[in-house]
Amino acid sequence: VTHTMGAEADNALALMPAPSFAAEPQETLLDVVLKQRGEKSLQPLCRLCLAGSSNASQGTSVGDWHQSTVRKIDASGESDLEPRAPLTGLLLTLPSGWIHFLEGHPPSMSEYLQQLTTAEAAGILSSIKVVSCMDDAPARSFGDWLACSVEVARGNYMDVDDDTLPKLLADTVIAFLQLGKAVGEDTAETASQKLAEWETRYSDFMPSNERVSQLLALDELPTLQEFIDTYESSEEVSSMSEVVWPAEPTLAY
Repeated sequence: VTHTMGAEADNALALMPAPSFAAEPQETLLDVVLKQRGEKSLQPLCRLCLAGSSNASQGTSVGDWHQSTVRKIDASGESDLEPRAPLTGLLLTLPSGWIHFLEGHPPSMSEYLQQLTTAEAAGILSSIKVVSCMDDAPARSFGDWLACSVEVARGNYMDVDDDTLPKLLADTVIAFLQLGKAVGEDTAETASQKLAEWETRYSDFMPSNERVSQLLALDELPTLQEFIDTYESSEEVSSMSEVVWPAEPTLAY
C-alpha cells in the first residue's frame, strides 16, 4: 500500500506545471535617466537675481515695464509639460530700488537680459547689478511671475568683506527661495496681500530697503553690461591646428 501511494504522489508531482524562474527585466541607468527626462524639459533651468534703480522721469514704473516685458517674451525652448509662463519669479519694488528673482530656460532668460539692456540704455532702468546666477536649478520655486510694491523698513545691514560677501548674497537668494515656498503657488492678488503683511509673516527673511541699497552700492557685484559681456556675448574659438600652416604631420607610433 505504501508503494502504491508513493507512486501516485510521484505521478501527481510530474503532472504539476514546472515553476517559472524567468528573471524580471532589470531597470538600467539609461531607463532611469530617460524616465526622468520624460517628466521635465530637456532645457536646463536657470535662476537669476538682479537689483537696480528706476528712473521716474521716464514715466514708466519698474513693475509695469517688467510685467509687459516678461509677458511678451517668446516661449521658445519651453516644454509642453510646462504650460505656464516661460519666466517665473518675484519682483519686489521698494523705496530704495527693486530686486528681481527670475527663473526660466536659457532662450527666455537671454531675451530678458537683452530687453533689460535696452531699457537701461533708454534710461527706464538704471544701476542694474547681478546678485547671483545659477545655471542648472533643480526646480522652479514660483509657479508664475509675480510683482509687488512694498516697503520693508527693517535693519539687516551686513558688514561686507571677502569672507562675508558670499553670505550676504546667499542670504538674499535664500530669502527668495523661502518666499517661493510661501507665495509661489498663489495668485498675484493673494501673494501681494501676504507680502504686505511681511512683518507678521516673513519678518525674519524679507528683503529690505536697506538690503537693496547695500547691494546697489557694492562694487564687487558685476553690472548688467559686465555680466552680459562675460556670459552672453558670443566668442569664436579656434584651435592651434587651424591657425598653424602647414599642418604638423601626424606622429607615427
